[in-house]
Amino acid sequence: MQNIDSISNILQQRMGVQDALSFGKKASEQPSVFKIFLDIAFTAADQSADKAAWVIYKAVLECDCAFALEFRDDLMEGICNRTLSPAALRELLKVLLQLHPETHPSFGQLFDRAQEWMFDPSAPAAIRYASLNVIELAGKKYPDLIPECWEIIQTAKELAEGPWQRRCKRVQLALDRRHKKHIGA
Repeated sequence: MQNIDSISNILQQRMGVQDALSFGKKASEQPSVFKIFLDIAFTAADQSADKAAWVIYKAVLECDCAFALEFRDDLMEGICNRTLSPAALRELLKVLLQLHPETHPSFGQLFDRAQEWMFDPSAPAAIRYASLNVIELAGKKYPDLIPECWEIIQTAKELAEGPWQRRCKRVQLALDRRHKKHIGA
C-alpha cells in the first residue's frame, strides 16, 4: 500500500465510508502514506483527489494522526495556492482548521482566500462555513482585526438567509464579546 501506484489504483475504485476510514487509519500510522494521499489530493485532476482528501480527513479527524501537524505547511500552501475541487477543498479545510492555522506565518493568505470563498456564489455551503471559521479565528487570534472580521461577516450574512445568517450572527456575537474584553469595555 505504500507506493503511489498502488494508492492511485485504490483511489480509482469505489470508496465507501469504511474504506476511507481503513485507508485513513493506515495514513495516520505512516507519514509516507499520509504524504502520498495528500499529494494526490492536491494534484489529481479527477475524483481520486476528492477520495484522497477524504482519507486525509479520516486520518486526522477520526484516527488521531499524531504527526498531522508536520503537514500543516503543505496543507496551508496547497489550500491557499492551488485550485482544488470543492470536495477536496472542503475536506482539507476541515483538516487545516484542526491544526491551528491561526498560528501559521501564512495565516493572512488563508484569511484572504477565506474571504474569497465566503463571497463565491458557487462555493458549497461547507466551504463557506469553513471560511467563516477562518474569519472567526482571525478575530480570536488578532483582536484588533475584530471590527474588520465583523464587517466581512455582516456583508456575507446579507447575501444569504436561514442557517447561514444564524451562524454568522452567532460568530458576530462571539466576536463582539471578545472585542469588549479586548478594549476593556
